[in-house]
Amino acid sequence: MGCVRAERRHLGGVIWAVWHLPGYVGSPATFLPFAVFTVLLGTLLGMLRLHTNAVWACSVVHAANNTLVIAFVNIAFTDASELRPPDPWTLGLSGWTGWAVMALLIAVLTARGRVTA
Repeated sequence: MGCVRAERRHLGGVIWAVWHLPGYVGSPATFLPFAVFTVLLGTLLGMLRLHTNAVWACSVVHAANNTLVIAFVNIAFTDASELRPPDPWTLGLSGWTGWAVMALLIAVLTARGRVTA
């Protein structure tokens, strides 16, 4: 039964990744790490939605994520002489370190039974 619940939690993240696919048609190399990120963050947002019973909490987290990503990229790459595309596998939350943090958070919240789907 727990496996079915986990699959339902990840379904929202998968849908969110597919939703963002049209923006990445020209750069498939960056879509795969972003897809992993959206599945994990989408799962966390789904858990947040179930815990708070409010879509507004998810909207605020999504907006904060987008704002922080844009700010980070603008700050990290302000020197035009060194402007190069960031490595999508290591950049912030959408890279492997961010995946590890989000996966750990999902595992801890699931193990504690904080959210049921």
